[in-house]
Amino acid sequence: NSKVNALDASRVLANYSLASTGHAVVYSLSEKKASDVNQDGKVDALDASIILSYYALSSTGQYPYFDLK
Repeated sequence: NSKVNALDASRVLANYSLASTGHAVVYSLSEKKASDVNQDGKVDALDASIILSYYALSSTGQYPYFDLK
């Protein structure tokens, strides 16, 4: 829906948990691109943490900026 919220972070973390325990997780190209926020080629707990931090800051009226490089 193009809005970042806590559910986005939860979904990334749930999918990461499944993948790390050997379950298949299938992402569309757009889902993978949106979920891999630090652009390291992996969708993992760090991505979920960044998403949740972004949501927490933006929901309190702050304008989050993350230099991920």
